[in-house]
Amino acid sequence: MGNSYYSSQGGMQAFTLSATSPRRRRLTTQYAKGTHGFGDDQLIPVQYVRIENPNGQVVYVALNGSDATATLATGATFPTATPNFRIHPHETRTFYTKATSLSALAGTSATAIYIEVGRQ
Repeated sequence: MGNSYYSSQGGMQAFTLSATSPRRRRLTTQYAKGTHGFGDDQLIPVQYVRIENPNGQVVYVALNGSDATATLATGATFPTATPNFRIHPHETRTFYTKATSLSALAGTSATAIYIEVGRQ
């Protein structure tokens, strides 16, 4: 049987994006307080992030402190720990990774996406 995840925010959150500069959203507000192997001042990451792009334009996202950019790598590049992802129009992407923040950038004009996060 697969892993069971529960939504830690009680449903989807709308997030308004700009086409000129990336916007950052913190995905969790729970601090470890010396538990879960984290220090007192560290956020407990969520374990999955689902992003829905219901619009007719591409959206670019990056997780965990990296800024989203509309310039994706072409050709051979050195892999990074915080890649940039492109979400096509009318697409929903799910990332099963530990994340504390999300940076997003609209492709051509201001728009909104929907975010759902959860923990196991």
